[in-house]
Amino acid sequence: LGSVRVSRWLLRLFEGAGSSGGGCGINVGDPKDAFSIGKRLERSRRPILKNVTLENRSTRDYFMNLQRETAADHSAIRTVVVDAFDQTDEADLVEALRAGGDLAISLVAMDGDAVRGHISLSVLKSPDATLALAPVSVAKSCQGRGIGSMLIREALIQARTIGFKMIFVLGDPDYYCRFGFSVETAVDFPCDYAGPHFMALQLTEQSVEVARVEYAQAFSNL
Repeated sequence: LGSVRVSRWLLRLFEGAGSSGGGCGINVGDPKDAFSIGKRLERSRRPILKNVTLENRSTRDYFMNLQRETAADHSAIRTVVVDAFDQTDEADLVEALRAGGDLAISLVAMDGDAVRGHISLSVLKSPDATLALAPVSVAKSCQGRGIGSMLIREALIQARTIGFKMIFVLGDPDYYCRFGFSVETAVDFPCDYAGPHFMALQLTEQSVEVARVEYAQAFSNL
């Protein structure tokens, strides 16, 4: 990707969650086998990971459930992602990652039966046992309520539980530093996206062998 295109994409990935802030105990085997990971994370129709009360701007409370995506959610996920970014590129990315077997963790934030937010983490080609976090999407009507943050925190818990060692992200350091990501952690890893918005979070005490960060094929179509 050209530098201008990358910068635009970085900004949009962050905007999709809303700039204002917008442990399953499973042994899944080889973390590089994204299809195997996805199949082993499946449960009976709707496993609820967390039930969180969020404060609505209208001063009433409502409940937001975090759940793993199912096939029945795919259409609604696309709608939310397109709404969050005002274009189809990021929604196409999620679908391409899913079709390619690279989508390791995919969570939805549910308000009753309605999908209000979504997060994707995909397996990187390199380094071993690492993930890319992108995109994070929250419906415009629900941005600024912490749904994006809630999705990120739960995704980090699941990634640790599965056994991944590191997550890379492109975005606003002021936002992602609150989750432990830093530019310093990523600086030794060569990447086409390297720069002030390229960050990483180490999930375990195990060291990660320095190698070029290579994203799943779906990213090349952005």
